[in-house]
Amino acid sequence: MKQFDQAGRRLAEAMAAAFRPYLDAKTRERGYPSLDEALLEMTANHLKSELTELLGQPASVQRRSPLQVFQAAFSEPNRLLAELGIEPPARDPMAVRAIPGDLYDLAPASSSELGEAVWEAHLAWGLAKAAAVKNPVAVLLTANLMDRSRLEPIFDAHGLELETADTFDRFEDLLAQSPAQIVIDLTHPASEEAVAASAAFRVVAYGPHVDEDAMARARMLGADDVLTRSSFFRQSGWIVGGSV
Repeated sequence: MKQFDQAGRRLAEAMAAAFRPYLDAKTRERGYPSLDEALLEMTANHLKSELTELLGQPASVQRRSPLQVFQAAFSEPNRLLAELGIEPPARDPMAVRAIPGDLYDLAPASSSELGEAVWEAHLAWGLAKAAAVKNPVAVLLTANLMDRSRLEPIFDAHGLELETADTFDRFEDLLAQSPAQIVIDLTHPASEEAVAASAAFRVVAYGPHVDEDAMARARMLGADDVLTRSSFFRQSGWIVGGSV
């Protein structure tokens, strides 16, 4: 638990420190005017408080991911730009679905956009979060029975019992077990809903390499790792305690 707490503090500090540099770079890139400095400072301080509060909670009660909290902080810059009468840009429909309130396309889709320090802190926190969960169970959402049969021996080799859900209702029931890991098949109709509901857990999503939109949406919704189907079954580094 100490490792999880330390990883949470490190991630909160890294994300809070990245907010203004990322926002300033994004507004310059898009040609937006300078925004009210005092309000942005208040937003940055509020974000730091929210991240510190979230990441100071036990893993089992965290109902939002740190990336979702970070993305939500862009509501204030969006509001300020709207008040200035700036015309919102055309947005990709996928981005609209994932972050509907981000009218000016400011919020990052992944923590990797925030620099190496944040990305590494996010990965370390994800691993610490998984290790902090006591129940040696993994939950798989898929309607593909062949996937289950392929994954059961892999998880068994890593000391995890695999529970499979083929409906979102069953998936929600299994979350009550506080699993060490969540695995989501992006071809399942409820995959996006499942990713969004799993903020308290380590989430790995996989899908066809041709469905780049589904993989991008999974990242935006907070999945810790998103892999093509071929990469997912070729390696085991994504498993808690696994190695490539």
